Amino acid sequence: MHTEESTPHVHGCGCGCGHEHEHEHKHEHLHVHEAEHGAVSVEAHTHEDAAVVTGLLCLFGSGENIKEALKDALEDAARQIVSLGGLIGHIKALTEVKSASVFSVTEKEASRRDSPADEVKITVNAIVFFTEPDRAADIIRKALEEIKQKT
Repeated sequence: MHTEESTPHVHGCGCGCGHEHEHEHKHEHLHVHEAEHGAVSVEAHTHEDAAVVTGLLCLFGSGENIKEALKDALEDAARQIVSLGGLIGHIKALTEVKSASVFSVTEKEASRRDSPADEVKITVNAIVFFTEPDRAADIIRKALEEIKQKT
């Protein structure tokens, strides 16, 4: 059974979005689909007493630099939520890093060329209390925008 607390509702390319909504709570359900590179996509809704936020950012750059910027941005987002009187259930992020290399053999010797940048997909899932969903979404959106600026 799908629960909003345990599974962010994020889809990849070509998703059919055939899932069922068996849970009962009030929200406008917007699907966060695969973002264009550099575009920030965020949706928020309520579930019981919590604001549930899902965000997505895809970009090119150094995977390690992006992960460090993500760590800093999430810590800053948490501080903002707490300073507004919010309580954090969790703020989690998943990074998927892809790099590419091309190998070529002529005669006997192989050569390798690596792509100049990694492709990084960041998915954020936050559950917070005592914070309006729109405000929580704005904070997560700004955190993802901050990552774009730093990398």
